[in-house]
Amino acid sequence: MKKFIFAIALSLLVAGCTREDMAPSKITVPLAVTLSDATKAVSDGASVNDLYICVYDAQENLVQKTKVSRTGTGAFSASLSLVRGESYTAAFWAQSSSSAVYSVTGGDVRTVAADYSSAVASTESEDAFAGKTVFTASEVSPVNATLTRAVVMLDFRSTTEPVYSEPCEDPHVFTSSVTVSGGAATSYNALTGTASGLAEEAVFGFKVIPGDVLPSTSEASLYRAAYAYVLPGAESAAKVTVTVRRDGAYWRECSGEDVPLTENFRTNLTGSML
Repeated sequence: MKKFIFAIALSLLVAGCTREDMAPSKITVPLAVTLSDATKAVSDGASVNDLYICVYDAQENLVQKTKVSRTGTGAFSASLSLVRGESYTAAFWAQSSSSAVYSVTGGDVRTVAADYSSAVASTESEDAFAGKTVFTASEVSPVNATLTRAVVMLDFRSTTEPVYSEPCEDPHVFTSSVTVSGGAATSYNALTGTASGLAEEAVFGFKVIPGDVLPSTSEASLYRAAYAYVLPGAESAAKVTVTVRRDGAYWRECSGEDVPLTENFRTNLTGSML
């Protein structure tokens, strides 16, 4: 009799159980990322067409990473697959697909590498942006972020006009290079917003000068001799040098000591360069 009652009780217990899905509820979260051009650099950010996105949980574990591209200057857009109601941090690194300096190791924006061995002066494709945002995953609340420049723009402005031609001579060709001594970082962590490592010298190779006429507060015109986008290191200042060649031969050189290197800033350097 006891065995019979026990069997009935067990069958009732089993019949009363229901199966519940204990897996986290994943949702699709839309993302839109724009670039801020408050620096007023040479480039308006149009050359930046690749965006690396990394999403980290509350313990800073990487839970999702992706790369998206754009054409033109519109916003980057993406979709994230995340757990509803969970808190996340999304960190971003944006660069040009043709950059000769920057690479994102393993797609993780905590390990952005900067190698200046193939860098060229006056090149818009070395512009770069970074940022992060903290959010709670919700299908009704899209994630929006605005990135700022992770680099400083060094803008070399000549008070002397380049003379491209003289009587009975072929037109002259002016080229320029930029050297940053002891101030350029070799890596960047977009999650913490910090740079590390230091290149003894970051040399941006020779390129034909931009030569555009720049706005000036004085009556004299200014002519752009060169520019360079540099990832600032821990040092807040460095020695920078612009070297100008005419027709391949040395022409002029100008240097500045303790030049400020601050991300998302433009530093203007003026002198007789051309």
